[in-house]
Order: sequence, then structure tokens, then C-alpha cells
Amino acid sequence: MEEDKGQSLYKLVVDRLRNGEITIDVDKSSSLRSYARLSENPLIKLLHTVVYLFSHPITIIGVVIFLLVMGEFFFILYYAVGLIILLILEDYLVKKVTILSALKRKSVFDELYKNGVIKIKEIFDQHHPI
Repeated sequence: MEEDKGQSLYKLVVDRLRNGEITIDVDKSSSLRSYARLSENPLIKLLHTVVYLFSHPITIIGVVIFLLVMGEFFFILYYAVGLIILLILEDYLVKKVTILSALKRKSVFDELYKNGVIKIKEIFDQHHPI
């Protein structure tokens, strides 16, 4: 009984997540700043850098002006589609990396939860409709 009282929020969340009682949601604006730092994978850090460079307003304006001057109008469409795909991929990775990092280490979980990057939501019992 003493262990139940001293059980940390981290352990409770991990146990209840494994049982399917809760879900973890990610605040994307807050996690965009931290997911590349949380990941130990150099490919994710490289992707973050590429997305930052390709989606920077100066880069977008420069590419569009350059392609307009060169007369390559279809490449503007290719650039826009490629940028959208990169942003979708980054959006998926932000959520995945943040949640996995939070579940992997208690210190990261505590920091992310305290800063409001992750939010814990209960799943309602599906046998009893609301």
C-alpha cells in the first residue's frame, strides 16, 4: 500500500497508457522547439534543419522570385507540394518523438508535462455512451 501512495505520475501514466485507459496529446507549437533536441537520431535533426530552411519566409520568397524570373512555373508547384509533404512529415514526427521521449525517461516526462508540451487525456469507457 505504501508503494501505491509513492507512485509517481510518470509510472501511473505509463501503466495506464499500456492498459489503454489514457492517451497523450502533444501541443505542437511547444513541441516544435524541443523535439529535435529530444531526439537522439541525427536524421531527425537533419530533417528539422531542412524543414526550417525550406519553410523560412526568405527562402520561400527567394525561390518563388527565382523560378518566376527563370520561367519555371511548374517548379513553383513542385516546391509547394514538396514543402507541404515535409511539413506533414515533421508534424507526424513531432508527435511521435515527443511522446516516445516522454515515455522513455522520467526526467523528460516531468519537464514536458510541467511546460505543457504533453497533455494527458482519459479515454471514456466505450461500453457506456455519454
